[in-house]
Amino acid sequence: MTAEAAPSSHLFSPSIPEIVRSQKEVSRLLSGLQVTNDSIEKIEQHCESIIQLFLEAPVNALACISLYKRDLTSFDNFLLNISCVTCLFCLRNNWNKNAVQQTLAGIVCWAICNKPYYDKVYAGIKPSENAKGFKKLGKILHKALSALDRQLWLESFTSLPTEVLLKPQIAMSQLQNSSQTSQILATSYYFVFLTTPNRRIKSVSIASALKKIISGMKTDSAHIEPLLQTPGLIWPGNLIKLTTDEIHLVVDELESNWLVRPLNKKDKPISRELFQIDKAQKVTILPNMPLVTIDAMANYWNEEWFEQRVERGSRLTELHSHSFRIDQPPASLLAIIEHLEQHDIDVNELCALIEKEPSFVSHLQSSATQTGREKLPISDVKHGLMMHGFERSKCVLTQHALLTRLNQHYFPLQDSLYQFLKLWSQIAGILAENHKSLLAEEVSNWVYFSFSGLFTNIELKSKTRWQLKTSQVRDQSCLANIKQASQLNSHAQRLAQCWLQDIELKDALKELQLKHKLPASAARSKAHLVIQISMHLAVHYYFDGGEAPFYDEFLLQLCSEFGLSNEYLGTIDQQVLERTHTYCPISTQLISAE
Repeated sequence: MTAEAAPSSHLFSPSIPEIVRSQKEVSRLLSGLQVTNDSIEKIEQHCESIIQLFLEAPVNALACISLYKRDLTSFDNFLLNISCVTCLFCLRNNWNKNAVQQTLAGIVCWAICNKPYYDKVYAGIKPSENAKGFKKLGKILHKALSALDRQLWLESFTSLPTEVLLKPQIAMSQLQNSSQTSQILATSYYFVFLTTPNRRIKSVSIASALKKIISGMKTDSAHIEPLLQTPGLIWPGNLIKLTTDEIHLVVDELESNWLVRPLNKKDKPISRELFQIDKAQKVTILPNMPLVTIDAMANYWNEEWFEQRVERGSRLTELHSHSFRIDQPPASLLAIIEHLEQHDIDVNELCALIEKEPSFVSHLQSSATQTGREKLPISDVKHGLMMHGFERSKCVLTQHALLTRLNQHYFPLQDSLYQFLKLWSQIAGILAENHKSLLAEEVSNWVYFSFSGLFTNIELKSKTRWQLKTSQVRDQSCLANIKQASQLNSHAQRLAQCWLQDIELKDALKELQLKHKLPASAARSKAHLVIQISMHLAVHYYFDGGEAPFYDEFLLQLCSEFGLSNEYLGTIDQQVLERTHTYCPISTQLISAE
């Protein structure tokens, strides 16, 4: 059920009261040192419910952050707010949902472990050494998460030092050059510190908090920009004061107006009637409004609000980018492939098909520019097609579309996988030069599909360290130390089938999955040989740093079948370095050696 389908704000699932009850249960379990598989699962379910709240009822989720809940303790307000703000940051930065869940689990555990320290700090009492969190709980959690290989959860749990509670701005500044996870967690905490009422400082409005955070950042503030786009500086639940001194509670954002309820001096709605205020009108944004209870939100976001939201069109409908199914290639790409497979290709019609997808146009032109010897800018689709040729153009566009789908949501290992993929495809392209019937773009395309399973595997979404399953590389299952390693090849086969790839690639992927070793006399396809050899070399360069000797009997047999000498193998690393600007361990080692 989405927010558009719900009949009222208090009937969506999960409701905020349900999330609060779940949060209290998680706090009780951890405070009682109950770190079992069952409690780990409960924490993950709790974090999943927060994500679901933002996806199904974004207005209510934002209002929950904006409003101070009087029926909750100071710590419960803090824990709920930092969980919601962290979720908002991750979703707006287009994180994979599994990665969001594990990050939320980490910050929830961090907050509960540091509750004694929090209580001292926010009561205005200088914390002593023995108030620095539940040390025993921290050790138990660390051991349990390590045993369960919850890498991202563990990183999130250990990213923020306890001292951030006392000096949030300094801690945020120190973490600006660290991982994206640490940056988001530090920024989320500082945001909650500024906007949640407490005894230490006077809280400020959400707009003031965002401006203060941005002005205090010494480096890139890219992870904050998505919040400035949506939801912006005024959120549902904010109080705004007009030039007439009238105070209104913002309930929703329409295209050119704010949907509001007028308030009296006691912060209660004067009437149940909703009004619209032009966004161009000058307003003052006030700090967070206290609520009597969590359930009181249903009085502000009721059936009347929902009807107007649907009728007039709310702008706050989606806080997370829409996901495209990876096994369903873009219709525009399928149309291009089908046209290229015709006997008589109409170039003008083909150009028209490509021009329907702006990203295809820019990528075809830029790749054609890089391919040309003179590096002259290509600004015309037809010119780009002529530079590449039809077969190369098909491979270039397919690669671009596939990579876009595979990278549509962020996860911690994304950059590492991408760099390895670029290295692997570059090596395959160099090998193709030794075979007259192969194109570099074609074999690169084979590599992209062969490696695609590592981008689609759910287990890898929550890992922060990439480890090989075994040093004996035979197929994709060797490339990641995960439980369902066999899925890597099956995912690659399925994508190759769905994306209308050639039979040679599909046959090669099936051969890679064979459990028994092929005899020396077995005939191997060109695709099989290129994928196997380039995969061996890529693993060697990326994980071993290119140190020789590394050639095993299996690799030498493959090279012999492909017509590669041992001497030529030794030159590939330098060729890769000369042709690509992609970062990988091979480039850093060779540059430092020089």
